[in-house]
Amino acid sequence: MRITTIFFTLLVALVASGCSETSCLTCLNEEQPTWLILGDDVIPTTTVGLCTVVEVLDDDRLEGGQFGEGLILVAVDSLQNGRAQIVDARKGIVKYCATEVGPSSFTYTARAQSSPNGPTATATARGQNTASVDACASNSAPSVSFTADVQADGKTVRFTVEVTDPDGTDGVTYVINRGDGTTSSSSGDYEYSANGDYTAKVTVTDPCGATATRSVTVTITGHQTAQNARPVISLEFSGNVLQLPYSGTLATCSQELADGSTISLDVKYRHQNGGLLTPNEVRSITEQTDVTVECVSTADDQSANPVTFTVVPPTYTGPVANEDRMPKGAEMGIVEVLDDDHNSPTDSGNDRLRVCGVDQFQNVLADVGNMVVVNGVYEFQSVDLDRGETGTVVQFRRNGSGRMSLRYKVCRDDGATATAYVREDL
Repeated sequence: MRITTIFFTLLVALVASGCSETSCLTCLNEEQPTWLILGDDVIPTTTVGLCTVVEVLDDDRLEGGQFGEGLILVAVDSLQNGRAQIVDARKGIVKYCATEVGPSSFTYTARAQSSPNGPTATATARGQNTASVDACASNSAPSVSFTADVQADGKTVRFTVEVTDPDGTDGVTYVINRGDGTTSSSSGDYEYSANGDYTAKVTVTDPCGATATRSVTVTITGHQTAQNARPVISLEFSGNVLQLPYSGTLATCSQELADGSTISLDVKYRHQNGGLLTPNEVRSITEQTDVTVECVSTADDQSANPVTFTVVPPTYTGPVANEDRMPKGAEMGIVEVLDDDHNSPTDSGNDRLRVCGVDQFQNVLADVGNMVVVNGVYEFQSVDLDRGETGTVVQFRRNGSGRMSLRYKVCRDDGATATAYVREDL
């Protein structure tokens, strides 16, 4: 995605008024939304290896509201000399555990409970961590019991971890390495993707750094091995566009096993104009093109006899929505998603289009709105999608550590719709 002209004009105006490039969206909202009133908090002096509880929202409020009411925590980050986790988001309770001597701090983010996709505000809690030589000098190492029970399907394993520590389990953590390249910090069921023997290992660590480990061998036999028989493929259209995903079947694949039975296989799609298509990716094919269907065995991850056929979609007259991008590593910003969308394949304009919805959020918070001029400066103005209002831009804010993505819906003035994704650049 390239930053649009309107956002560049907005950025120039903001810089001229004293806002930095990296804080343009924050400046638009006057540092914090004025109706979200948050104040910095104090972390009690904490001994290294111990934890404390901080109630951060007790002195925060919505404008005109009571302290501690109407707000909800959405994130805790920017940790210093410790680790923290949200214990109760609505009550604003955070558990902070000291790991190093020195200043302690964390930043918390909150929003109004009544506005799941609304703006957020941040504040910081600070304190001091002190040394505890005596506590760790007499520390006893934890111990752990670790079991891995293969379930009836031969593929799913139920991991159970029981930790004991003479000094108490507060602040004790563990990590399960399942032996297939994946890890987890909690017990429960896990399905292995292929047959074989796996060495699963749990490592327990207490606040003083003492550890305990246990390993078990897991044998998976529940995946059937498919024979390299020619796959069976079926194809049908959804409406007048070949689109994934949709209600219907684009292609189905099966393979014959040695005993004469058949199993269903995963499907990969490729077409000559757009590269790889996967079932969880929305992509429209609006012209004749060759499509290759690869039926992939889940047992050995090998493609079996790819089959090519020619797709000739019916004439498409609806709106065309194209994928947009968020800058790599951006924490917040505004995307003018309609700049490369069209009223139809034969009409390159977008004057009949408006953004009428956003969903499928991944690591991002988003809001639909318009850019309006206030006192000579462009500002983002949110719209109410629940009341049928529409906009032309999407405002985003990072809400996780992975790649950001969301789906937006475009509505044409005659009721026709289309969808596309906005993804973070790789």
